[in-house]
Amino acid sequence: MEMTSCSLMQSKSLAFHRLLNLRITRAIAADLVLAIQFLHRQNIIHGDIHCGNIFLQLPTDVRRMIDPSQLYQKFGNPILEPIVRVDGNPLPAGVPTHIIEPARVGIQSDQITPTYLPIMLSDFGSSYYPSKTRRTNAYTLPHLVPPEVFFLDKQNNKYNLSFPSEIWTLGCTIFEIIGSGGPFSTLDDGILQDQVSVLGKLPDPWWSQWESRADFFNEDATIDITTDAPFQDSLKEQYDWFVNAAQQ
Repeated sequence: MEMTSCSLMQSKSLAFHRLLNLRITRAIAADLVLAIQFLHRQNIIHGDIHCGNIFLQLPTDVRRMIDPSQLYQKFGNPILEPIVRVDGNPLPAGVPTHIIEPARVGIQSDQITPTYLPIMLSDFGSSYYPSKTRRTNAYTLPHLVPPEVFFLDKQNNKYNLSFPSEIWTLGCTIFEIIGSGGPFSTLDDGILQDQVSVLGKLPDPWWSQWESRADFFNEDATIDITTDAPFQDSLKEQYDWFVNAAQQ
């Protein structure tokens, strides 16, 4: 089994601004596209693309280490924590007396170098063959799901999540790789609200099926200024906001 460093999500969280070097950003985005392209050519949908499932390689010098003392010198000696029963009784036979904390091998996103690449795409627990399995629920993070997720009729076998739906999630993930956050909200109706604000009116029958649309928009999808709906920012404006906010 391949050893990895940390996930891209963890790497971004270690840096206050959550940004990457432009060269590294392009390389990671390209790696991810190639990985998804390979899966789709095998008729497989990954089903859970997000930065938490994108892992960085261990640096080349670490992968070449064969002596534990070399690892200890780089990452420190193992930290042992005793195992203690809540009731204070002795541990039963076969239970270890200590656990070892994982080594901290993470790196800030702005310190990633080519030696941490190519990325590795993980977690295939939600993967499936769309030709064999009908899927109407998305298992990735809420702000990365395509709009059709909210409207698929689970009783109608004509429609299901397939390759186009995953391309949407791929695009949103690339947006998050480039910036410091995703393009849309993370809260229930806020997701659709943001999608319409940025991309325009949903196609029918989705638009008419969205029961709470009147809370945010007029019938022509213009902003209802009597509500707290957001301004219609373009994706570029949202991206620029994320970058500028992170740099301040």
